[in-house]
Formats: sequence, C-alpha cells, structure tokens
Amino acid sequence: MLIDYVIAAALALTGLTGALVLTQEIIALHSAAYHLVIADNLLSEIEARYVMSSHSLQELTGPCGDATEYQQRFCLYLEAGLRNLPASRIEVLGTNQIRLSWSETDGERISVFRALPVPLSPSRQGYSPYGYLPDG
Repeated sequence: MLIDYVIAAALALTGLTGALVLTQEIIALHSAAYHLVIADNLLSEIEARYVMSSHSLQELTGPCGDATEYQQRFCLYLEAGLRNLPASRIEVLGTNQIRLSWSETDGERISVFRALPVPLSPSRQGYSPYGYLPDG
C-alpha cells in the first residue's frame, strides 16, 4: 500500500513539474512574440519616416541630441519603443538596410533585418512636418 502512495506521489510531482515547465514555455513564447511585434512596429515606423523624409538612416536612428523638434519627437518615440526590448540596439548596415537586435529573457540575442525602399524624391513626397500637402 505504501508503494502505491509513493508511485502516486511521484506521478503527481512529475505532472506538476510538467505543468510548471509548460507555463514557463508559454510565458517565454508570449514574451518573444511581444518583442517581435514591438521590433516590427519600430522598423515600420523607421521605414515610413525614411521614405517620406530627406534624412538619412543615420540621422533618423541616431542619438536625440540636437535634432529639430520634429525629429526630436520621433527620436523620443524610438527610445520609448526600444525600452521595451531588453539590451536593444539599432544598427544601419548599408545605404538602405537596418538591423534591430535585442536579448531575450533566456539570454539569446535576436536580430531583425529590414531592407528599406529608396526614399521618395522631394517633389513626390507630398508630406511636410505640418501634414500632407495637396497634389498640384
């Protein structure tokens, strides 16, 4: 009878351990998905700003420092987004390439690359810091 109780307790402990591991995996998956969504959103915003402005990628992703008020707001937006990604870093790899990397909770380094389209010429932008310009 004692052996039956020991076996039942061992099976229960194994089941609880499995449930704990499964919970940890679900939390890690949720965290990874959240980080990927934040990274994609930041890269999409950088891409949109790059295509619509006359600024280089280095200017758009550089330190806030002495940027204009219009650029300062975008810079602060990027900084706020990067705070959601642990140990994050934005790197400009080439003329139209950018990489956003961060560390996951398990220490693994994740990187997302984006090749950006060529910016619109100033005559075709149709956008100013004060809003969209009418055609013509």
